[in-house]
Amino acid sequence: MANKRFNIVKNTSHAIEGFLEVLKNETPLQIEVALFFGATVFIALLDISSFSKAILFFSMFPIIIAEVFNSAIERAVDLVTREYDERAKMAKDAAAAGVLVSVVFTFLVWCAVLMTEFDI
Repeated sequence: MANKRFNIVKNTSHAIEGFLEVLKNETPLQIEVALFFGATVFIALLDISSFSKAILFFSMFPIIIAEVFNSAIERAVDLVTREYDERAKMAKDAAAAGVLVSVVFTFLVWCAVLMTEFDI
């Protein structure tokens, strides 16, 4: 096996290409990115501490990350089998569960921060 050298520019280029491909072809990620930008504007308009704004902003990243991994797992499973297989379904469902858990996490963070900031 040839010794491949690490090339950060090439590796970053592949990562960006992969993200853009998923963004182009996956409606859920398109919706999540749109909500991400909308929520970012909303955060900027809130009259809360900068620290709380940062928490709200960074709490949204797990959703994007989980969706990208979900898409990668779905593609890998589809590469292995196009026919129905219960194990393939379980793998895809588990990946989708990761997205759901990240959404619940973000929701709970937002609730906690906003309830603290607005004394609810």
